[in-house]
Amino acid sequence: MRLKKTRVRNDNQFEIDVEAKKGLVIVILLAFIILSFLSFFHLAGRFGFGLEKILAKFFGVGYFVFPFLLAGIVYLLVSARKKALKVIHYLAMTFFILSFYALIQLTQPLPFGPLWKSLKQAFAIASAGKGGGYIGIILNYPLVYFLGFWGGLTMLATIFIGSTLLIFNISLDDLLRGIVFLKIFFKRIAILSARLRNKIYNYLQQKKYSKYKDKKQIDQDDNQRDECRDEYNKENDPHFIQSEINNSEEDLKGEQDKIKFNKKYFLKQKIDLPIDLLQKSKEKPTSGDIINNAHIIKKTLKNFGIEVEMGQTSVGPSVTQYTLKPAEGIKLSQIITLNNDISLSLAAHPIRIEAPIPGKSLVGIEVPNKSVAKVHIRDIITSKEFKNRLSNLMISLGEDVSGKIWMTDFAKNPHLLIAGSTGSGKTICINSIIINLFYQNSPDNLRFIMVDPKRIELPVYNGIPYLLCPVITDVKKTINALKWAVSEMEKRFDILSKNKNRDIFSYRASGNIMPSIIIIIDELADLMAAAGHEIEALIIRLVQMSRAVGIYLIIATQRPSVNVITGLIKANITSRIAFSVASLMDSRTILDCGGAEKLIGRGDMLFISTEVSKPKRLQGAFISENEIKKVVNYLKDNYDEVEYDEEIVEGHGNGIDNLNNDFEEDEGLVNEAREIVVMSQQASISFLQRRMRIGYNKAARIIETLENLGVVGPADGAKQRQVLIPKETLENIENNNN
Repeated sequence: MRLKKTRVRNDNQFEIDVEAKKGLVIVILLAFIILSFLSFFHLAGRFGFGLEKILAKFFGVGYFVFPFLLAGIVYLLVSARKKALKVIHYLAMTFFILSFYALIQLTQPLPFGPLWKSLKQAFAIASAGKGGGYIGIILNYPLVYFLGFWGGLTMLATIFIGSTLLIFNISLDDLLRGIVFLKIFFKRIAILSARLRNKIYNYLQQKKYSKYKDKKQIDQDDNQRDECRDEYNKENDPHFIQSEINNSEEDLKGEQDKIKFNKKYFLKQKIDLPIDLLQKSKEKPTSGDIINNAHIIKKTLKNFGIEVEMGQTSVGPSVTQYTLKPAEGIKLSQIITLNNDISLSLAAHPIRIEAPIPGKSLVGIEVPNKSVAKVHIRDIITSKEFKNRLSNLMISLGEDVSGKIWMTDFAKNPHLLIAGSTGSGKTICINSIIINLFYQNSPDNLRFIMVDPKRIELPVYNGIPYLLCPVITDVKKTINALKWAVSEMEKRFDILSKNKNRDIFSYRASGNIMPSIIIIIDELADLMAAAGHEIEALIIRLVQMSRAVGIYLIIATQRPSVNVITGLIKANITSRIAFSVASLMDSRTILDCGGAEKLIGRGDMLFISTEVSKPKRLQGAFISENEIKKVVNYLKDNYDEVEYDEEIVEGHGNGIDNLNNDFEEDEGLVNEAREIVVMSQQASISFLQRRMRIGYNKAARIIETLENLGVVGPADGAKQRQVLIPKETLENIENNNN
């Protein structure tokens, strides 16, 4: 019997080993990762361009993170070795990616309205490559639509953390320890990088000066023979000997003055402030329904017979500006008078109408945002505008309604007047200006004199190398400091005149040292109440003349009245900042026009200068108390002990009387005034005016002289000065003389 051969069918001939599958997946993923990276730099040809567009639509603004996530998956596959990953791991990876891009999607507007309409809006955002793309919508849309923003955020954060725990198979404690470790690690990296930058800077400086020294030595060696050739012939010449003695004395005196000047100003140490001391901005403004508000504005104006065409809308940190173009024949005054009607229709107060917008044939209506976003000083310092600045005396003001960063050059617009009601943002503005200047200058080329009669805000800066003297809180010391500044101004003019330099910048260009000095007065009203005429005279003299020698003033007050901000002060300080004030009168006192009474506070301000024809609305830069302390502590920790010049506040020979012959009083008038004051036991400027029939300025200077002689006491507001010499003492002196 013949047996039939039967074929055995092998169904496993195409079966691949588990490890081979894993290796194939790893190779494919690596190839995709490499192509993705190449597409970011446009190095993958047409395929790369197409891949970049697809990734942008599917993953939004975080599309460049996707290759890193794939790399993490490859790492997990490799680290799994012989053990195959379970289904739960693949699910965890999937939800990790979905929750990650869903969290990015939260940065986009929330879906409102009917289901289909809001879904269409979400896909339109994803198609534009914004948010988390199509992948971000998968989890973000249903959670946020039904749970709202905070509910959706909670659920997405839970999914993200849970998937992370499942992927790495770790506990929550291990995850928290890992986060703390990363925080410490990056902090150490920041500290080491700052130290490394300082070491590199010091090395380059030493190398620079060593090269200069070597070059100087070579020049001396080259000229040594020529100098020695004539030395023998000159050494027996008596005229030559006498001239050498005179020159040596002058050189010695010049070197002593130079050493004294350098000891006073030049600190020979670079301070590189790390940017990590400042806080990043996290807030975003909420403007409400822009389309609906634009429709309301157009409809309200139409109800009053004004046809307009709505233009572009700009969302700023504190306000949203709606632009419109009125029809032909419409007067701007008709729109301005409807300020309150538009405010009522929008249910927003206060609104400000800018008619017209400078440089545009449009009218702007500024409506307060639902939530205000702070403009942190770090955002300005790290901006392109700040890095490309042309001067190291740039003052960062803030952002306008379009998000543009605004700065002003203190060298071109010297002196600054800041005014506004209590809590409107004046002191924060001053602090942001100070910190901003710290990041531009070292103490070698910029020094401060700070005056704070309130004794609350500025004393935190005591102990830093930028100050010429401790923060001044006393009225008498403030007067002495201003007198010292006038004396310093006169000395600097003499130095520039001798060196034939036009200003401080041309003097520095010649290789000389002369730091700029900024005098900050936090509350002018308190000083004017105590010694108004003397303070005003010193301030006016400084603001009129001190620009060329690098001395600048920043003056702030919360009482913008004509008694504090006088006409002469306003005439000489053209750069002004107005924060929120109570009335139109206060706004006109500061800016010579209205508008500040319609500001919303919290850093909202109007800025005007010689370069700005109309007041510009800005959201002022913000800096917190914690950031100020970090900067101050860093300066104290990285700098040697500071020695301040006490003569600035003591007033030893630095009086304004010693600088101008106009202030020297006739000895006979002073003696007559002393007799009148002691015999009547009354002392005031108006009293001497009446009794001696002299002018106000002369009477004020005589009272000052009597104070220096110890005849009368210091000024005490509007009260009469105390007479320190009894009437009997003067009578006894006269009897003895007779």
